[in-house]
Amino acid sequence: MKKPIFIAITILIGLLSSCNNEEYFSTTEEKETVNCDKEETDEDEEAFTSFESFNKSNKLKSASGPYIKNIMALSSSKDDLPESFIHNGDLYSKLHVDLNKGAGGKYIYLYYTWTTSKNEAMVGLRVVQDLYAIPATSLSKYYPSTYHPIGLNKKGDYIDLNEGAGGFYVYLAARNWNGESPITGLYITTSSSEKKNKSMQLNNKLYYSVSSEIIYWDYTYYRLNPFDLNMGTKRHKKFIYLWYTSE
Repeated sequence: MKKPIFIAITILIGLLSSCNNEEYFSTTEEKETVNCDKEETDEDEEAFTSFESFNKSNKLKSASGPYIKNIMALSSSKDDLPESFIHNGDLYSKLHVDLNKGAGGKYIYLYYTWTTSKNEAMVGLRVVQDLYAIPATSLSKYYPSTYHPIGLNKKGDYIDLNEGAGGFYVYLAARNWNGESPITGLYITTSSSEKKNKSMQLNNKLYYSVSSEIIYWDYTYYRLNPFDLNMGTKRHKKFIYLWYTSE
C-alpha cells in the first residue's frame, strides 16, 4: 500500500508548488521561487559527453580521460554561466541543458571533469531528494558512507537541481571507484512526455538512467527509475532525465 500513498503525496506536493504560491509544503520551511517568467524555447534538448566526442570538439586540449572524475553544478538568475572553468587544477566543461528547463527557477548546469585513473573515477550515480534542504555533510543520512555529494558549486555548496523552481530539493551523489565499471559518459535529455525506459542506446553505447531511492518513515525504500529532475514543480513543462554510461 505504500506506492499509492507516495503517489498521492507527490501529486499533492505538485499542486501546492507554483510560482504564485508561497506555501509549497506543510512544513516550517518555505522554498523560494524565482524567474517565474523565464524566457525559454519549448523545444526538447539533449547534451552528452564521452571522451572521444570531447576530444573532437574541445580546443583547450588540457583534459585527460576517459573516466568521469567529478561533477559540479553552477546556478545563476541569468543565462550567463561559463562554458568551462578550472577548479582545483581540473578543467570542468558544461553540459548544455538547463536543469530547470520548463520549470522556471534559476539556470542550472552540470559541469564534468576527466581523469585517466580508475581510482579517481565515479561509479554509482544517484539522485538524493527530500522536502527539506540537505547540507552536503548530511548525505550519510540518506546513503551509505561510500557515497559522497557531487554537484557542488565552487564554494562547496550542495546545489539543489530544482533551485528557484519549487518542488523537491534534488541533489546528486556518487561513489568513488571500488572495482565496478567507472563512468565514461553523461547524457541529459528533456521531453514533453514521461519516459519509462531505464536505459537507451546512444552512439553504440548503453546509457543507464539515474534513479532515486525514497526513504519511507518505516525505513523501507521505493526507487524511482528513471527519475525526473523536474519532479514536484508546478510549472512542469518538461521531463528532464540524467543518464550515464560505463566502461
